Amino acid sequence: MREIKFRAWDEKHKHMFIVKEFGRSENNIWCTSKLNGYKHWNAPMMQYTSLKDKNGKEIYEGDIVRFHYKTGVYKIGTVVWNDLFGSWDIDCSDFVSYKSLGQYKSVSEVIGNIFEHKHMLEGTE
Repeated sequence: MREIKFRAWDEKHKHMFIVKEFGRSENNIWCTSKLNGYKHWNAPMMQYTSLKDKNGKEIYEGDIVRFHYKTGVYKIGTVVWNDLFGSWDIDCSDFVSYKSLGQYKSVSEVIGNIFEHKHMLEGTE
């Protein structure tokens, strides 16, 4: 069975945390961390893809991955959910369409995320 879990970005303290629980109060979303149970309001949440990179690291939505595209060619992209195909994909500006994360997971490496390491995407657009 696929494991469903989330992490979230704490903008105030500039760190990522694993979500223990989340809910809704009127027009706001809240989530608590597994570490201290502090309630974060409207923190951007990212879902676990149930996939791991070539080093065994869990891959989440919003991760930046470096993947081996073909012999001698590496690309960098962001992990996104593709509503059209119902799949986790890599959004790489070098391509017109997304690349399937499942197809490249064994040759992908998580090198950062869109909140802490956005600079890694500079020059890829």
